[in-house]
Amino acid sequence: MTSVLISYGLIASFKYISVADTRTILAAAVITVYFFSWICFGEKCGCVPVVVAIMAMCGIGIMTRPPVLTGAKEFDNDTLIGVSLAVGCMILATVIILSLRFLQNVHHGVLNACLYSWAFLSSLPFAIAFGKMDLPENGWDIVGVVGVGVLWFLGNMFLVLALQVEEAGVVALIRTSEVIFTFFWQMVILKVYPDLISLVGAALVVTGVVVVTLRKWVESLNPTNALKERLSFLLL
Repeated sequence: MTSVLISYGLIASFKYISVADTRTILAAAVITVYFFSWICFGEKCGCVPVVVAIMAMCGIGIMTRPPVLTGAKEFDNDTLIGVSLAVGCMILATVIILSLRFLQNVHHGVLNACLYSWAFLSSLPFAIAFGKMDLPENGWDIVGVVGVGVLWFLGNMFLVLALQVEEAGVVALIRTSEVIFTFFWQMVILKVYPDLISLVGAALVVTGVVVVTLRKWVESLNPTNALKERLSFLLL
């Protein structure tokens, strides 16, 4: 049910803000995942993850385009609606990540079978309620729908596998690298180019990804490695 709500929420947010902005806001799930993983699963949550979370929060705040940055007299209503929808999806994404982490001992095939079967059944009443039971109008629409389904399936399968072998907070942080790809494909496919505000917000989030990647790499080094001593501040 949560996956279905996220799908509808994301599509609705695209009507008010850009795809890249929505994805960047969705990346804020790193904040709630880290702290709830610490509370629910006893996973480590040091100073560096907290700093990275604050950095991501600042990036999301910039993406909301406050009047102090745009020079406007007040917030844009469309932007606020789009941001609110994206934030709602972020909270739901946190629920999914924590739930999958809790079910880490269940085979990913079983999880995916339950996920997509229930998502299909629960999508029908939503589609009927919104009057969106239309069939694809041309061949390219069919290719797009099938392509999205295949990619979504692969993405969820890899996510389940990752959560079974890694901490939920780290998985959420690494997933923020999707922001880079979203900006790239938005320019290539949609011909929508980001402004300075979007770039600054995304830069803060991507910086957090680099920091946590270095942290995990340093943790894997041999205790006697000199480089691990030099970068020990990342392990705080």
